[in-house]
Formats: sequence, C-alpha cells, structure tokens
Amino acid sequence: MSERKPFEYEVIETHGVLSRNGSTSKEVRRVSVNGGEAKVDIRTWRRLADGSERMYRGITLNQEELEALREILNDLY
Repeated sequence: MSERKPFEYEVIETHGVLSRNGSTSKEVRRVSVNGGEAKVDIRTWRRLADGSERMYRGITLNQEELEALREILNDLY
C-alpha cells in the first residue's frame, strides 16, 4: 500500500461567505494546496473551539472553470 502524501493548504484570501449555520459557513476563498497555484475554492468550513478551522468537501476551480461558471451564472440571472 502506498503512503499518503501530506495535505497542506494555505488560505490566500477570503472573498465572501455564502451562508452560515452555527459554527459552519460556506465560503468562497482563494486557496493554495500543497504549495501549488492558488485556485478559487467553494466549500464548508467549521470553526473549532480552539480557534482552528476544519475543511469539508467542496469544489476547487481553476481560472478557466471559474470563467465558465461566471458565464453560466450570467445566463441564469
């Protein structure tokens, strides 16, 4: 069985909060994973009692995907 690579992320910028529910919030952020290029990230985050955060499932978009999403949303509204 292969060894799992360490997973590290850095929040570069928080762009906005889509919703809140208690200690969790769905947010749009720019995030770099394992030292890679920062991408737009939409996911739920939970703030823990010690002040840290836990990342939940979400979606990460590169520039091309973000532009495609923008076009789709513009067509909808």
